[in-house]
Amino acid sequence: MKKEILSIAALCFAAVAFAQGNESAVTQTGTNNLTEVDQNGNGNVANAEQGDQATGTNGTNNQAYIVQTNFNNEANVRSIGSGNTVRQTQNGTGDLNVANATQGGVNSLFGGLIVQVSNSRDNEIIQNQDGGGNTANAKQGSSFGSGLNVIDQNQIGDLNTATGEQQSGGVRNRIEQRQEGDSDTAKATQGSGGALGVADNVIMQNQFGGSGNTVTATQRIQTRNSFAMQTQDGSDNTATVTQQQVNQSATQEQIGDENTATIIQDGTFSGTGFDNVATQLQDGSLNKATADQTGDTHFSSQLQEGMGNMSTVIQTGSTNHSTVMSAGNTNTANVTQSN
Repeated sequence: MKKEILSIAALCFAAVAFAQGNESAVTQTGTNNLTEVDQNGNGNVANAEQGDQATGTNGTNNQAYIVQTNFNNEANVRSIGSGNTVRQTQNGTGDLNVANATQGGVNSLFGGLIVQVSNSRDNEIIQNQDGGGNTANAKQGSSFGSGLNVIDQNQIGDLNTATGEQQSGGVRNRIEQRQEGDSDTAKATQGSGGALGVADNVIMQNQFGGSGNTVTATQRIQTRNSFAMQTQDGSDNTATVTQQQVNQSATQEQIGDENTATIIQDGTFSGTGFDNVATQLQDGSLNKATADQTGDTHFSSQLQEGMGNMSTVIQTGSTNHSTVMSAGNTNTANVTQSN
């Protein structure tokens, strides 16, 4: 009887050990693809699929590297095209991280009557997670192909969400997002509405310390040679940048809590809107700053120090210049320039 009980206990232990094991699935279709998976821990899941993906094109010279330590992390890689690289690392002391990377894809249109294959070429995705409960999503080349783009996302902290998307046809674009707090959200999109004419743009977003921050940057169709940088150091701040057309520059920095900052540099599909510059710095709490630039060669600079300050700058036409400085509490400034 004792031996029988010991045997049952051994079987239960083996079942538990098996249930906590790691899982890896690799599917490659094409030529000279490389996948490396390194799992050290328990309950980790890694999936890599290069080429095919149900009637898609073959993959050629694609590389996928997945490193997982600790427990219950999930990493997914899907690539269609050639010369793409994905590096995903889930490391450190955290568990329950999720990282998804997609390069290219297959879209079924009109009930499957048309299959649209999007090839991704020479793109790179790098995602590092060092914490717990983080989610990182990166997508390149949703249709018509894209090339020489980079998405680099780093999460240090817990319960953060980072999303980077470079849409169809974009080339030489770069997204960098870094999160070092908790429960922060960062989203960057290059090519919103399609990536026609989207090239040589940069989005950099940093969230340091604190929690509950939200940062969003969008570079829309026909955006070229534009730069957006946003930095948050505090809690519950919101920063948003929207850009379209050529040589736009937007910089926002928030130090403190519950601040809101918005920059809109809005061109049109026909080509108007270029060479605008907007910078906004908030040091304090409950401040709100907005800069809306339509046209070309505008300059707007806003500084808020204190609490509850509000300022809005609206510029249309061309070659307008505005500087707003608010030091103290509950100050209001409204500037409208047109020609």
